[in-house]
Amino acid sequence: MLVILAIAGVIAGGEEESVESVSASTNEARTSANESGGTSTQETTSEPEHTDLEINSHADGDTVRARTVVLRSEATPNATVTVAGEEAQASDSGRWAIRVPLKKVGESSLVVEATAPGRDETRTRISVVRERTARERAAIRRRRAEAEARREAAFRAEAQTIPYNQLAKNPERYVGERVVYRGQIFQIQEAGGVGFMLLSVTDEGYGFWDDNVWINYEGTIDSAEDDIVTVYGTVVGQKTYETQIGGETFVPEIDAEFIDE
Repeated sequence: MLVILAIAGVIAGGEEESVESVSASTNEARTSANESGGTSTQETTSEPEHTDLEINSHADGDTVRARTVVLRSEATPNATVTVAGEEAQASDSGRWAIRVPLKKVGESSLVVEATAPGRDETRTRISVVRERTARERAAIRRRRAEAEARREAAFRAEAQTIPYNQLAKNPERYVGERVVYRGQIFQIQEAGGVGFMLLSVTDEGYGFWDDNVWINYEGTIDSAEDDIVTVYGTVVGQKTYETQIGGETFVPEIDAEFIDE
């Protein structure tokens, strides 16, 4: 009898140890699950960083007097930098420089892009205002001078002297005609960057001149009353003015283009 009870006690004790062992394992599993945030975990991935890109050679809106502009600064080491189709590779220290052609005078908006392995592309924009170079400005002045010389030569070649009696009879008939008259200044006045003169265009001999024409001109001239000048200009019609004795008179009116003194 005593042997049987002892065996039963051993068996019961073994069962209690097994239950305690399973319970402890279960508690350890629950504790591990709680510490990990649940019964299952999910691995998360970080977003790629953007490629570093700076421009410190120019500020937005800078003015340059050249056909090209050199942009330079720093980026992610070994990144590829692109501007207006031009490309450069950043050095190991991240430095880069690109010479960009400026195709037009005025403002150009340049898009700068930088890419590097394992990083997202970075894009920025900078505006550069191009002014003409000294050589370009000189070329423009030269072309304008050449064009003006051609125009003057053509004007002088086309101008003719209309007989005064025909011109005075009906000035409106000759409006727009290019004419040339040589004569003596009878009266002249200048003010505010413009002037007019009454030019006597018929030489009567012995220093006497007659037949006046009203001449408008821009700027100033050195000649004064009684001087002889040659005027190239365009007939604009008839001019009415008061004489020194209080009456009115009518003369042909001409806008001068060139005055030879």
